[in-house]
Amino acid sequence: MILSLVYSTVNIVVARRDSPLRRQVIRTMGTTLGPVAAALIVGAVVGGIAQIVLWLAAVALEGITVFATSQGGAWQLPSAAHYAERHGLVVILALGESIISIGLAASGSRLTPSIVLVSMAAVSTSLGMWWIYFGRVSTSAERHIDTMTGNRRTATATIGTYLHFGIVAGILLVSLGLGGLIERLGSGEPPGSFSWISTAGGAALFLAATTVYARITRTTDGKKQNS
Repeated sequence: MILSLVYSTVNIVVARRDSPLRRQVIRTMGTTLGPVAAALIVGAVVGGIAQIVLWLAAVALEGITVFATSQGGAWQLPSAAHYAERHGLVVILALGESIISIGLAASGSRLTPSIVLVSMAAVSTSLGMWWIYFGRVSTSAERHIDTMTGNRRTATATIGTYLHFGIVAGILLVSLGLGGLIERLGSGEPPGSFSWISTAGGAALFLAATTVYARITRTTDGKKQNS
């Protein structure tokens, strides 16, 4: 909440000579801060399951209100390179957490051949996700967004930001599932269904989000080139 207030204040100060941008900041953040703050505060007071529900609702509400109030607005994206770098750093953090999760799971297990093989496969999976995102998607998306202008540029970047929630969530679900598989093997138990579902579901979410991200940047860029 405090970060949102600081963010809003900084944006208003920066946009002091840009009236449309200043109005956009006030419109979006003014619509968002009140209900989100209420959900967070009430959740903190009531606690328990209601707290989790209210805090999740706050996250969803912020995403919805920011997206709705930004359509056709005056937000700007001065640097596509900075946009790509900022999102890439978040993905790197998620991939780093996946490696840590694999290492922690393996460290508590006796290094049998099966543990070594599964750990190597898990690390290879993380490297594969790194290659897909940084080798196939991120650079291309940055290049295409850099050719766009106006609302098309900011709208595409906004959709890309939301898709990164799916990209990061997919990485974390895969790491959770793989860590669980290694732990179960290390304890001599068969892998549970949760680990398989988490791994498969995370991989599917990651691939779906990266595919859509690559497609919307290229498609939007293509529309610009044909217009």
